[in-house]
Amino acid sequence: SSDLNLLNKIFNLPVQVGKLINDYKINIVHDTFGHLIRLFKNKKNYPNTVFINSLYNITKWDSIEFFLPRYGLLSFILYKELRYWIINLFLQKWICCYSQACIVQAPGLVDRLQKCYPFCRGKTFWVSNNIEPRIWNTDKLHKKEKNEEIQLLMVGGVSESKGFDIFLDLLMRAKERKLPIKAVCIGGKSR
Repeated sequence: SSDLNLLNKIFNLPVQVGKLINDYKINIVHDTFGHLIRLFKNKKNYPNTVFINSLYNITKWDSIEFFLPRYGLLSFILYKELRYWIINLFLQKWICCYSQACIVQAPGLVDRLQKCYPFCRGKTFWVSNNIEPRIWNTDKLHKKEKNEEIQLLMVGGVSESKGFDIFLDLLMRAKERKLPIKAVCIGGKSR
């Protein structure tokens, strides 16, 4: 049921978000859990959009260094709580592969991510609470017309623990400076 719910998100959410990218001319799409993997894989269909992901853990590293030694392969497969890690192993690898930037929330995760997925070298950034202006300085965004509005799409739960309060503060400061930015949020209140 929760496994099916996850698969349903992976197959249906990218279609909805792809439509929003086109309808609202979204410049930046962020994904944390790999639910938008199909969209990220087809990013060439959205040449004016930057695709980034963020990670608060490195599933492959956690699996090799912690879960497998502690619980063993059989438990890892049989227990529902650990089964999600197997699914996430594949999702995390491919969402990192297809992302244009990988954001980690702790400095130690940079080395872990690059050790597990060497293709992340050169596109991994450590950003506390995922707010870091230098990752937004991409050629795609600099090519915009001076008065063209920047559209930011945020998909996921809305909560202080995910830095949403900081995001709102930065959005307010951008508006005070008369920067042409607009945000579209999809998701409910996080638990």
